[in-house]
Amino acid sequence: MKSTSVTSGDFSEQTISKTERVEIVCKAQYAKKQNEVVVSLRLILEKKRKNKSNWETERQIELNSESTNNLLEYIEKCKALIKENGFVFGEKSYHVISVDMYDLSSQNNKIDCIRKLIENLGNVPYEYLDEFVEIDNPVLDKLADLQTIAKRKKSLADFDELLGKDTNESEWQRFFETNSWIFGYGLSYHFLHLEQPQVLVGGKDMKNKDGQISDFLSSTTSNNVRYTVLVEIKTPKTKLLHNDEVRNRVYPPHHELSSAVAQVQSNAFTWQIDGSQDPNNKEILADLQTIYPRPILVIGNTNQLTSDKHKKSFEIYRRSLKDPEIITFDELRERAAYILNNETEVQKVKQWSNV
Repeated sequence: MKSTSVTSGDFSEQTISKTERVEIVCKAQYAKKQNEVVVSLRLILEKKRKNKSNWETERQIELNSESTNNLLEYIEKCKALIKENGFVFGEKSYHVISVDMYDLSSQNNKIDCIRKLIENLGNVPYEYLDEFVEIDNPVLDKLADLQTIAKRKKSLADFDELLGKDTNESEWQRFFETNSWIFGYGLSYHFLHLEQPQVLVGGKDMKNKDGQISDFLSSTTSNNVRYTVLVEIKTPKTKLLHNDEVRNRVYPPHHELSSAVAQVQSNAFTWQIDGSQDPNNKEILADLQTIYPRPILVIGNTNQLTSDKHKKSFEIYRRSLKDPEIITFDELRERAAYILNNETEVQKVKQWSNV
């Protein structure tokens, strides 16, 4: 330290960093102002040119006493944090948040904190998420329920969109494959689990190209017993009834409906005799009772039934059949809406949801 006047002086310079050609030097000065001593800093970047022995000043930064004090306080805070929390090796990311965010008494702050936590869960390794399962908090269950309902509302809107356009069988099959929860309630009060789309029921194994094909193989669940269900998907525009009356003012089933019924019945019978016995199907059919599958036919739309006579004729035909169980697309849509509109059903559907 060297005095330059009665009220000021220089500290010895300190090399902060040095390589063969570059060094950073810190020079400090002190001065007495009123009843206190203040310190200012000068950071100097020096370079040694090629083939030269002396250092040349490249640039410098001067910090007045206030700036110097701020820098020193910052360094002291960093040292205190390290002393308090220890030094953590490796790369870490930290977020600077407002002090107000710690005040969870505010409803807005709670929502913001929860939203940010959930958004960041995407960066958490999947195996770590199991830790959340151990948290016994009804809020987590409520969030899961709301998420399920939100996704199913979106699916219901997609259902309506498909109903409003000329959707073919393949598109409907893809939709139901990704939204099998729609079959989960209301069909004779069984829960249906999708086992294999585009099932081959006879001639080859279930995943081959040849043989008789049913659109879905599902299974009912009741306690620990599971029974096979074959689901056949047509389109909402498939005809249900003929336009001309026959005797007793009855409208006969349209050949598109009767043909679909015959197809489903044949598939179920063939499955009993052939498909369920094929050794190639054993893995998929493990634990399934396949004595005779329960067939379901999704076909047509009740908006085709424009009069009471039409409705009566269709209902008489539907109820006269032991199988398949016939349900129209709009009826299936309403039953899906019923699941969403009744909170008491949420816990039931959660156990078999595929969404």
